[in-house]
Amino acid sequence: MKPTDTWTKDEQQLLKLSPELSAKIYKEDNFFYLETSSKPFRISFLNGDFIFRLKTSSKKQPLLKALQIDKNKKVLDGTAGLGRDAILLAYYGAQVVACERHPLLYVMLEKAKEELFRDPLSQNIKGCIDFLYTDIFEHLKNTDYTYDALYLDPMYPDEDKYSKSKKDISILKELAHETTQLEDIIALGLKKVQSRVVLKRPPKAPHIGNPVHSIEAKMVRFDIYIPKSIK
Repeated sequence: MKPTDTWTKDEQQLLKLSPELSAKIYKEDNFFYLETSSKPFRISFLNGDFIFRLKTSSKKQPLLKALQIDKNKKVLDGTAGLGRDAILLAYYGAQVVACERHPLLYVMLEKAKEELFRDPLSQNIKGCIDFLYTDIFEHLKNTDYTYDALYLDPMYPDEDKYSKSKKDISILKELAHETTQLEDIIALGLKKVQSRVVLKRPPKAPHIGNPVHSIEAKMVRFDIYIPKSIK
C-alpha cells in the first residue's frame, strides 16, 4: 500500500493494519475503495436500495421488534459490518454505538457516515450513531457506559446461504472473519445491558445458549436473551 498526501495519518495507520489488502485499497474523492472481482466497492448509506429500505421499514420489522426500539433507546451494535442495521436503528430513534474490529471496514464506515450527514436524509440521524474501532468483547469488558440492548449479527461459515446478498457476503468474507467467543460475548453482554441481547441467526441454525424467545422472519431468526434480573 502506498500512502498518498490525501490520506490522513490516522487513516494511514489504520490501513497499514490490513497488509493483505494493501494492493486493493485506494482513495478517491475522499472515499476508500476496495478492488473486487466485479467492480470497486465502497460503503454508502445513500444508495437506492438502502434508502428504500429505510423509508419503507416500520417498527413492526423483526429487527426493530426484537430490540424493542423506541426513541433514545441506547443500543450497542457489536458487529457493525457494512453498517446498515446500525443506521436503520438510528433512523428509528435509537442512540447507537456500533463496534467494528476490521480497520478498513471502520474507515469505510466513517467515510459513509460523513457522506450521509451531508444529506438531508440524515436530519433525524445526526448525533444518534457512532462507530468505534474496537472488538466487541474488549469494549464490553472495558466500558462503563450503560446500554439498554446489545445487538449481534456475526458472520457464519455458511452465511451466503441466508439473508444477505451474495455481493455483500463476498465483501464481508474478504474483510471479516467468523465471530468467535459468541457465548462469552452474550454472557458478558447480559451483565452489561439493562434490557436484552439480540443475536441474528440463520433460520435453521442451532441455538447458542438458552434464548428466552425468538422472532422468526423469512430468511433470518432473532434470538433474544434477557438478563436474569428482569426475567
